[in-house]
Amino acid sequence: ENSVFLPIKKAALSVRKGPYKLIAYFGYPGYDDVYEFYNLEEDPEELDDLAQKNPTAFIRLKEELLDTLAEVNRSYERE
Repeated sequence: ENSVFLPIKKAALSVRKGPYKLIAYFGYPGYDDVYEFYNLEEDPEELDDLAQKNPTAFIRLKEELLDTLAEVNRSYERE
């Protein structure tokens, strides 16, 4: 539903770094700005969301994802 000419507003995005995987949802009614965070080495089926159990790693990966999304979206800003 995103235009190729506008910033990303609705998406399910993920990033993986080491054993960790972060999934982020944006723009979905009732599910906007929602995150899931897993350790795939210990939980390959993604059953145990670690966002509350490992906040340091969660926040670090979330910031990286949001920074990358902001960088991508900047290319759509009008000068």
